[in-house]
Amino acid sequence: MLRKSAHMNRHQTVVVRPAATTDALAIAQTHTAAWQAAYQGIFDAQWLAALSIDKRRLMWIEAIMARQPHVLVATTGPDDPPQLLGHASWGNSRDPGDSTGVAELWSIYLDPGAWRQGLGERLWLACRAMMEQAEMQQCRVWVLEGNANARAFYAAQGFLPDNHPSKTVTMGGASVLEIRYTLVI
Repeated sequence: MLRKSAHMNRHQTVVVRPAATTDALAIAQTHTAAWQAAYQGIFDAQWLAALSIDKRRLMWIEAIMARQPHVLVATTGPDDPPQLLGHASWGNSRDPGDSTGVAELWSIYLDPGAWRQGLGERLWLACRAMMEQAEMQQCRVWVLEGNANARAFYAAQGFLPDNHPSKTVTMGGASVLEIRYTLVI
């Protein structure tokens, strides 16, 4: 069962920090809730409802321990305990042929109750600062063609669709197109 959705108070303090393995369950819960809300009408409702929080928790534990990708979380603060509002992850580009100076934003997902409050941008800017520190020259992100909200978000951050061919991915019995966006850092 998912935890109660995070509803933010506009005056609430938010902390963006590197994820710890103890965050993995909350990341998995938020990740799942975000998919279920953002991908309605793109993927089958039954498939979305059956997404496994436990599988995602294990995936996030492994990623955080391996530090690949880099994982950041946004939490309320200084609540005791803080509530996780969302996460972002990035690493080297996984696209064949990309150089070592090309990063990829692997994900930004927020609890649906925390959407449209500037948290996605805060997480992106924290990732971007890390990319700059790592001397990355470009950042790529793959976005589902049918996810108009995400496409608008990345465009507002300065990402542009590039000339790379879109790719078809199959999940939950649906074949969907992903479009690659690129930003010069």
